[in-house]
Amino acid sequence: MNISLKITVCNNFKQWNEFIWNSEQLYTIAHNPCLGQILSQTFGWKYFNILIYNQKNLIGVFPFCIIGKKLVSMPHFSYGGPFMSDNEIPPENYGIVFEEIIRMINKELSFTIKKIHIRSFLTILPFYHTSKISGFLNLSNYRKEKINSFDSNLRRKIRKAVKNGIEIKSGKTRDLLNDFFYVYKKSMHRIGSPVLSPGFFENVINMYSFGVAKVFVAYKENKPIGGGICLSYGSFYENCWFSTLKQYNKLYTSYLLHYNMIIDAEKEHCQIYSFGRSTLNSGAYYYKKQWGMEDKQLYWNFNYKSYLSITSLKHLHNIWKLSPFKYINRLNYYLADRIFY
Repeated sequence: MNISLKITVCNNFKQWNEFIWNSEQLYTIAHNPCLGQILSQTFGWKYFNILIYNQKNLIGVFPFCIIGKKLVSMPHFSYGGPFMSDNEIPPENYGIVFEEIIRMINKELSFTIKKIHIRSFLTILPFYHTSKISGFLNLSNYRKEKINSFDSNLRRKIRKAVKNGIEIKSGKTRDLLNDFFYVYKKSMHRIGSPVLSPGFFENVINMYSFGVAKVFVAYKENKPIGGGICLSYGSFYENCWFSTLKQYNKLYTSYLLHYNMIIDAEKEHCQIYSFGRSTLNSGAYYYKKQWGMEDKQLYWNFNYKSYLSITSLKHLHNIWKLSPFKYINRLNYYLADRIFY
């Protein structure tokens, strides 16, 4: 294999997008080059959108952020990593690419990058976790059959939600974003997870480009009871953040929300609707399987041993959800924004 790599910073997002969109490989919102600027604006992280050439041929792109002395691709999203042309460099040889990139960015930084964390559909580093999967719905069947592409029980729940008086609104207004955050904050605290700050979501909605950024909110008698934020990039559409108020779940809130999001993805001419990530064999996982989603294994890759203890995380979740939100508010945003990325 004749490899002569050249690594450059991308200043032409048209070239970047065309390289990805013209590929037959699976890509995600995490390869949208606008995300680095959003994350930098919110958290102050330095970001890079890297073009990878072999001799004079563009063979890959790679978005990432620098957090401390760690390279992360992509923080607060489920995916990332190098997006490479078919057969140019096999995943087992990506180490060559990382070496060149680290050498380049170390020249620009006042410190040395020592750790790498990449979220990918591939195993590309020595250590990795496999507890998370993403769920994709192929929209080609939906285009042909609409709601009839779902089984009868699913259709019944969607129609029941409508009969229960649930109304779905979508858009980019501050009122919708505030109503989403009201539900999201309560839901995340209930399950014991730190909450991302309102400023992060504001930046996502206001700064996102090369695709759609939209807020969906479910209302019952004008009270917000569920919501989500969806992003698209090319033919890929994902429900990135999603929450409902538990006491209203008997009204089938989540079913009508997902259905409206799927309709929107189809209107945007997307090929894939992503339900986002979940833990394999969890309640959320089996809920999503009802929709006919296809499992896509996620590998959270590291170049170091990452000691992730499920038991200790459960203890932290239990402590967090028992703590009154008003007392942990500021610490909550810090943990979610800066640590649990």
